[in-house]
Amino acid sequence: MDKPIIDSFSVKVYGQLEPYNEVISKARVRIFYKGLNRNATYISDEFAEKLVNSLPYTPIKGIFSDETHDFTDHGDSRNEGKAYGIVPYPANFAWEDFEDSDGVTRTYACADVLLWTGIYEEAKLIPGKPQSMELYGKSLKGEWKYINGQKCYYFTDGCFLGLEALGENVEPCFEGAQFYSLMEPFMKLAKSFEELSTYAKKTIDGLSRINELAPKEQDEGEKQMQITFNLSDEDKRYMLMQLLNADKEYFTYAVVSVYDEYAIAYNYETDSFEKVNYTKNNDTDSVELGEREKVFNMYVNEGEKNLLENIRQANGGNFELIDEKLNSLQNLNEKVTELTSCNEGLQGELSTLREEKTSLENELNSLKEYKLQIERAEKNELINKYALKLTDETVQKYREQIDNYSALDLKKELSFELVNNNPDIFTIVKDDGAPVPKIDAPKSGIEEILSKY
Repeated sequence: MDKPIIDSFSVKVYGQLEPYNEVISKARVRIFYKGLNRNATYISDEFAEKLVNSLPYTPIKGIFSDETHDFTDHGDSRNEGKAYGIVPYPANFAWEDFEDSDGVTRTYACADVLLWTGIYEEAKLIPGKPQSMELYGKSLKGEWKYINGQKCYYFTDGCFLGLEALGENVEPCFEGAQFYSLMEPFMKLAKSFEELSTYAKKTIDGLSRINELAPKEQDEGEKQMQITFNLSDEDKRYMLMQLLNADKEYFTYAVVSVYDEYAIAYNYETDSFEKVNYTKNNDTDSVELGEREKVFNMYVNEGEKNLLENIRQANGGNFELIDEKLNSLQNLNEKVTELTSCNEGLQGELSTLREEKTSLENELNSLKEYKLQIERAEKNELINKYALKLTDETVQKYREQIDNYSALDLKKELSFELVNNNPDIFTIVKDDGAPVPKIDAPKSGIEEILSKY
């Protein structure tokens, strides 16, 4: 079986561009250091020299997404995307010391780069972006060795293929491998502030995990405080790489992503991805492997990726509970359908009742209007009976206010008006002062007869 060889190393770009001419901007790149790296490969002095010799005219590549306005990965094949620049000749190469964020000073291979910023607008975004240092697979030679107790691939020959610009969330193989501007002193100052912030965060995180606040007595009477810091993702990645490849004759597993309780690893032997469960012990700074299962990599856009990530987080960090929730959702949908159907029936009944109510209200209003007309006619007839004995003003007043009186009340009011307008019909006053109606004198025979006709 052919031994798999890693031919891609992540690097990162940062800094400001320096104009070179109208269409080209110049920067520098910190590429790699000698010795053992985090990808379990080893770069010797001889191999480093061969890489440096192949560095001039190496293309700066990238696959840019207009949708996300960012670079993607290195693609399925090495000929995807476009070239955004080159390493010039001469490359102005130098070995330069650089203190990485972990506090270790390493000596990096550094060179100038020319970016075609006048041709491609996105080329201006390369500083600050992660990048993959790609080696030409057909040129690579070497063997698997144990160095300092770690199995790694020892390169003996090879050359550069390109430097691939990547998206934001890619971790470099070489801690400090990145592009930087020629304003390095100013960038070091900014880096110092960044490292100070990182150190402060790690200190706070570590203090939050103090195992024992009470001081312990020593033989000399001294006291101590034990402080335990969390294992970083990179620490766990390194430990998992060692455990996964411990019983292998050659490098088989590469850890792709690390999560709180599991990691995603690529198996070169089976050409597949695996979910590797693990437990961690921050007290002993160690991890222990658990169960493994095959997982699958899918090509999705950013929106789909975010949706899947949200679904996974909503299901405890995995997709195992989705079927159960889908069944519950299906039951809910069926219940919703049932309730919707019931609601539609109730809505139909409600509509019928509303129509009947409207019809009854119209009928009632018609009856009220009919009754009002009858009552108004009766009251007008009553007013007519009193009209000859009352003034026109009085009659007009009661006609205008006819709807404000019942027939009985109207009769009382008209009778009262008649008494006030004809006082001569009251001639006798009682002892209490109240008038009484006049009694007509007896009529003669002929008057009686005439009164009847």
